[in-house]
Amino acid sequence: MSDTPETDNERTLKLALEVFTQLANHLKQERDEAIRQLENLKASALHSCQDQCQRPMCVLRRERDEARDELRQWQAAGLKP
Repeated sequence: MSDTPETDNERTLKLALEVFTQLANHLKQERDEAIRQLENLKASALHSCQDQCQRPMCVLRRERDEARDELRQWQAAGLKP
């Protein structure tokens, strides 16, 4: 504590400002991360598309399904890939 109440109040206000500034920055980071995650979920969500959809997730899903079907055909024929 100091000799005057004004100095004490000034220090308290400065400390409170620092704390609130840090809190605000932390909340902004959390908000930005939540927005990024939401955008990622929107981009990767299932949607109705056609056989030739070029969205990366759709292309990968189609390729995966084709490879799975081919593997099953090999196994049904008694062959190893």
